[in-house]
Amino acid sequence: MALSYDDSTINVVVIIIIIIIIIAYLQTCRLVLTAWLSHRGIQALLALGSSANYQDTRGLTPLYYCVSNAVNDAQSVACMEALLYDHATVDSIDNKGCTPLHQVCTLYLISPRAV
Repeated sequence: MALSYDDSTINVVVIIIIIIIIIAYLQTCRLVLTAWLSHRGIQALLALGSSANYQDTRGLTPLYYCVSNAVNDAQSVACMEALLYDHATVDSIDNKGCTPLHQVCTLYLISPRAV
């Protein structure tokens, strides 16, 4: 006897799988994802022992995410300061051979000549 599934059943299964993947990813990247969301969130996670130098599967660190999402506001600066105060390294290399400092120059947050 062959099993048959309609489109709605397949869609539900796909959605459940996607949700499971997202939850697993969020659990493993909690500091990285929080890095650009909340200065207080970063401080709380660092106080609980999370590493400021945690790298996700692409080799990106919380500092990299802060720099990538910087909008030159006080929140972005406070996030970067909190990570740097907790000894986040500016020269951690991701899977493409780039560092947060490369990202700063790429986004022209500072002049490449100043580096």
